[in-house]
Amino acid sequence: MSSEQQLPQARAKVEPPPITEEQLVAMGVSANKAKETLKNLPLCKRVAGMIGMAKGGQLTPAAGKMLFDLASKMKNGNVPEETLEIVVQFMVVGEISTQEQAGAAEKLLNRISSPVSGAEVMTECGVGASVSADEINQVIDSLFEANRAELAVKQHGAKGGLIQAVRKIPSMKWASGKMVTELLNEKFTNEFGVEDKKAMKQKQKEEREQLKKASKMADKMKSEEEARLQQSDGAAAEDQVVTPWDVQGGEDGVDYAKLIEQFGCEYIFQEQIQRIEKVTQMKAHRFLRRGIFFSQKDFDVILDCAEKKQSFYLYTGRGPSSASMHLGHLVPFLFTKYLQEAFKVPLVIQMTDDEKFLFKSDLEMDHVRECLRENAKDIIALGFDPEMTFMFSDLDYITGGHGQPFYKNILEVQKRCNLNTAQKVFGFGPDHNIGQISFASIQASPSFPTSFPHMLPAGSRCLIPCAIDQDPYFRMTRDIAPRMKCHKPSLIHSKFFPAMTGSQSKMSSSTASPTTIFLTDNPEQIATKIKQYAFSGAAKSLAEHRDKGANLEVDVAYQYLRFFLEDDDKLASIGEAYSTGKMMTGEVKQQLVSVLQELVAEFQKKRAAVTEADVDYFMSVAKFNNQPERAVNQTTSGDGMAGLHEYLARHNLEGAMDEAANHVAKTQPADPMKALSEYFAKLAKR
Repeated sequence: MSSEQQLPQARAKVEPPPITEEQLVAMGVSANKAKETLKNLPLCKRVAGMIGMAKGGQLTPAAGKMLFDLASKMKNGNVPEETLEIVVQFMVVGEISTQEQAGAAEKLLNRISSPVSGAEVMTECGVGASVSADEINQVIDSLFEANRAELAVKQHGAKGGLIQAVRKIPSMKWASGKMVTELLNEKFTNEFGVEDKKAMKQKQKEEREQLKKASKMADKMKSEEEARLQQSDGAAAEDQVVTPWDVQGGEDGVDYAKLIEQFGCEYIFQEQIQRIEKVTQMKAHRFLRRGIFFSQKDFDVILDCAEKKQSFYLYTGRGPSSASMHLGHLVPFLFTKYLQEAFKVPLVIQMTDDEKFLFKSDLEMDHVRECLRENAKDIIALGFDPEMTFMFSDLDYITGGHGQPFYKNILEVQKRCNLNTAQKVFGFGPDHNIGQISFASIQASPSFPTSFPHMLPAGSRCLIPCAIDQDPYFRMTRDIAPRMKCHKPSLIHSKFFPAMTGSQSKMSSSTASPTTIFLTDNPEQIATKIKQYAFSGAAKSLAEHRDKGANLEVDVAYQYLRFFLEDDDKLASIGEAYSTGKMMTGEVKQQLVSVLQELVAEFQKKRAAVTEADVDYFMSVAKFNNQPERAVNQTTSGDGMAGLHEYLARHNLEGAMDEAANHVAKTQPADPMKALSEYFAKLAKR
């Protein structure tokens, strides 16, 4: 009998929270909330750490509650301790005391990854700024005068709109929301008498009824065919949700057979794998051999191109929302690297900084841009061919002068995709912003070679390796492509890299997740996460495990080995021993620890060698336009104009110089050299 079965090691390792229920209640947290918080160890550690930063200052319940709320809303795993300490001390002494100031502090801390000065914190969070009741009343009076006619009709019903109008005035940015509401209530009472809430509710009810009747006619106009299509397209298995933004499987994990039926895909056939090996003269990748890449659309079209030596290219991408990628992010990139090496074809990598800004309400653009550069280095470290790979930021490519053909295709897609189609395919509703709705056209457009005239022939076919949750984007693209007189892109889909806690969902990108293995983790962190959190498919008792063996389909350690252990024979041996009860969970987890520690260590070694100049080169358009070969160092590699052109291209300076010159030409400042200097300084901060 193994020691793993004899000793309840997991219970012995439970770490007590560093703060008590009584301390939380003293901070102004409710008793029920305090009890729930004690179950969240990372949050308890953040709260305790922030209390320590108070350095013995008197913590009032109001300040304590504000600190607790800030700790609860912090999602930035890389927040600088120095800046956090400045914010905490301002809260303790009451310099940050309003909800408006606390909200600004939260946004600041979730955005930055390097320290900022106390002066910057003061400016960003309104420290020292105060707005008196007299100042608020002056603004309220002016708004009343400007909107007198409308207010006379709506009376108390206009209160909400007027509150928003006050908040939009720059001088009211740091005004206390509570004070604004109280003064407005007083003003409305003086002008229109005490609010009759019962009459107001009745009036609002009548207005809702009128809106209901107005929309009823529109609802009747929806055809039964549309309803049937929506039901057919949106109804996967009732027990699972798979969209580009959310993956939740049923009790037995994701039902891929139902996804193939729902998305209109086909399985990858053994005959296609044999064609790959024949045309490339290489053994098929383990992801193909093991059915991890399992589904496809028009993959035969790509194999026909390869056999006839006709042009095609690869397209994949990454949404930069965290500073480090995790194991799950490696899957499409490892497979794409294999495809590039096997078929010797060009590759475009779309970095969707715009998508993450639009879809993640807590992310600011500056943070997304920082993550983009770090993620780009992660991708480059995997070994893509720099001469055949073009990596691009959506924001930079569209606005940088070379992306006009790309933007033209975006417009072509937008013109051919109506709101009804977007709602049907993606499930968009009234709460989605217009940027989210239009983003589908941006993700679709790299499917067309005319988006990249600097590197691709116009008639090239496109193959997109991706996880199957991205299929809705390209289902829409394939529907629109013939109307643009373009080829439909071909797709090859992977299964999801399961979460450490089970195959019902995929691994999370959240920096706060203790169960996610990031590519920056050290060997000890990898071992701890696997041993503590990897869901086991073994039976509950040793005797039952010996008798029945483990369920390999749900055992996370074994599934991870399917992704990353190259040796087929060793994987089969582990699977046979584990599924028949001859091998214990601890042994399988240790096998996985060794594989991942070696994989991540090798990655980190290559990642450390990637420079900012490497990122610039992968993102360079000029390298495809018969420019000189890449320089070994960051100085110009040749004399005269050739060396100058290479230097400018490698650092993407030509566009910046043009932009600065256009700015000076438009503004015509008295001192153009000073204006140029100031504008370049502004560009450098982007």
